[in-house]
Amino acid sequence: MVPPWSLRMLVRAYPPGARRAELLDTMLLAAHAESRTRPTLREIADILRRAPRARLGRPGSRGVVPLAVVVALLFGVLGVTVAARLGDTTHRPLPGDAEMAAIVALAAPGIPLALDQRHDDLHLNGNGELTYGQVAYRADQIGRVGEPAGFTAAAAARLSAAGWRAGPPDGGDGILTVDRDGLVLTLQAFDAGEASAERSHVWLTVRRAEAPGLLTRIAAGGVAGLLIGWLLAGWASRRTEARPVVSATLTLLVGATAFLALPLIIYSAFQIKDIARYGYATDEGPFWSWTTLFEENFLAAAPALLTAVAALLVVLFTRPGGPAVPARVRRIPAAVIPAVALGVPVYLALLTVTGLWLPFATALAGVVLLLVVLTRRAPGS
Repeated sequence: MVPPWSLRMLVRAYPPGARRAELLDTMLLAAHAESRTRPTLREIADILRRAPRARLGRPGSRGVVPLAVVVALLFGVLGVTVAARLGDTTHRPLPGDAEMAAIVALAAPGIPLALDQRHDDLHLNGNGELTYGQVAYRADQIGRVGEPAGFTAAAAARLSAAGWRAGPPDGGDGILTVDRDGLVLTLQAFDAGEASAERSHVWLTVRRAEAPGLLTRIAAGGVAGLLIGWLLAGWASRRTEARPVVSATLTLLVGATAFLALPLIIYSAFQIKDIARYGYATDEGPFWSWTTLFEENFLAAAPALLTAVAALLVVLFTRPGGPAVPARVRRIPAAVIPAVALGVPVYLALLTVTGLWLPFATALAGVVLLLVVLTRRAPGS
């Protein structure tokens, strides 16, 4: 009897092997007994619930699928970031002096704005932040321009009449953002302070908007990252299946990586939302700035990066097969390895907060040495 197409397609969720053939025979007998040619909803739910575990090499584990999903999501974020960095480039020149003079006169007539800086490409500012190439003008300690919100509202009306499109709402803080023809203009006015209530600051910047088609590249990078992460999780799961201590360490390291990376993930999500809504990010620099060495966000991402590297080293140094728990591991108190797995990211996070980066190389070398000692094959085993 030829199994119905629907049954054959459903059991393909399981990896090839005896278990798939056994499931097909069982479902075929049940379908024949009940005179039906399609699987029941209960059968579909049961197969789809258990098949991912089998695909990941651990059919009896309930935690392997959530862990693989976390790994896939982390790689999806990495794919989005890499795609954005590679695709967020444009050769459109920034406005020249004459064009900028016209923009300044339109946005802030009568304000003595002077050129503060001009950077045609991405650059690190004095605070170590990666910022977009931009032309910046500013006027400090000038006569009060009135209420900042009213000043920017009047500027918004003039710019709108000239074809500039309104961006994010002001929110009453005296910041105006508009765009036109691939350029983003930001105008900010604020009082000089309580001691100088009759004085104001006015800043104006013009930068390029994100490259056209960036969202498409981001989506493609995210899908590729999710797929790579899922496959990598399956490889790691099968490689460490016989090592429960290593598996527990991996779980802790992956959880620590996700926790430490969460602030950057949330920040990136909000910036991508703005790109989708307005066509450009509302921050001063790209959300992928953490991929630039020694940039401020790179330093914030370093603990997550190092715990991710530690997790990868655990898998690479673990040899499949052999005793489930090596003798050298059995001699170590059970709490030591989890304590190390949790202590390393906490230690690195403290280093990030305090700025004490000198011990980083020593800490990472210690983790690598510990992993080599714990996971290498003993002589004669």
